[in-house]
Amino acid sequence: MPTTADLHAAYLHRTHATFDPREIRLSEVGQCPRRQTLRILGYPAEAPTDQQLAIFDTGHRIEDFVYRLWATRYPRRVLRQIRVKTPYGTGHIDLWVPPERKIVEVKSTTRARIADLPLDSHVDQLHMYQYYWGAQRRAVLELAYVVKETGEILPFQISYDVAHARQLVANLIAVQGAAEMTREPLPVPAEYTAFRYPCSWGAERCAFWTHCWGPDAVAPEGSGQEKVVVAVAASFAPDLAEYQTLRQQRSALLAQADTLKEHIEVLEEGFESFLAAQGATVLKAGPFRLRRTVVPGRVRYDARAALDAGVVTEADLAPFKKTGVGYTRWTVSQKRTQPQET
Repeated sequence: MPTTADLHAAYLHRTHATFDPREIRLSEVGQCPRRQTLRILGYPAEAPTDQQLAIFDTGHRIEDFVYRLWATRYPRRVLRQIRVKTPYGTGHIDLWVPPERKIVEVKSTTRARIADLPLDSHVDQLHMYQYYWGAQRRAVLELAYVVKETGEILPFQISYDVAHARQLVANLIAVQGAAEMTREPLPVPAEYTAFRYPCSWGAERCAFWTHCWGPDAVAPEGSGQEKVVVAVAASFAPDLAEYQTLRQQRSALLAQADTLKEHIEVLEEGFESFLAAQGATVLKAGPFRLRRTVVPGRVRYDARAALDAGVVTEADLAPFKKTGVGYTRWTVSQKRTQPQET
């Protein structure tokens, strides 16, 4: 016969399983880039403890409480979990309060951390929501921290810095490039150390800690942990060195191309705003003429949304299911040179 604690643990694990581990998340934009790419590429992580899952779930219950506060003031007008989809990742705004034009991101904290608020990673998260969703609605930004020990709420009004937002977009591009192009985790940031946050803190550590500070040979999730057979061939050292250099050059060029694309889109947003205000479709400046042509969007159907709404079942979609072609992942590691004793 299960106890209440058993039922709670089962509930926590069901809730945790709803997140797609392969998804790039805007909520992590200011956090460790290597951890993000390890997760997305399928490297195994240490399973979260029931205590960690309970802390995560507490955040949801705190969000419910803050939502009720705003919903009491503006009945049926406050929206939750607004999806923000971008070319480089997806996020979900906790609360959108249309009468105030306000995005509210709800976080929990402890009394010991009040002096550190607002946390940079939370400010970065709001910057991405504003950049891709809120700016066009002239939104204001608020971080609402609920102190666990006392229940008091500490609000912070966040000033939006578009230059900082663009730098964060570059971070997203780097994560996307590692996840979809090079298929190799980003390096450990130079300022990180094994036994300080965000790699470890107190008695806890990052779920991917061993991939950065532990044994080098760790098989990706789903590989079955097969026995690794190593072929030693010193003659290949120059080829491997060239291969590693070429991969690094390719990564740099891809990141540069994406950054240029982002800058082009920023300019296009300015042209769009000016032409719309003038009621024009062509911009003439000096020897240049720029024509604006609106191309209607293609109609697509969101199968996942249909499944979530109960309109269709997975059995209905089974005849149309397609499995992508697999690929070979190549990972280069280099033995660290030990300093010579003097």
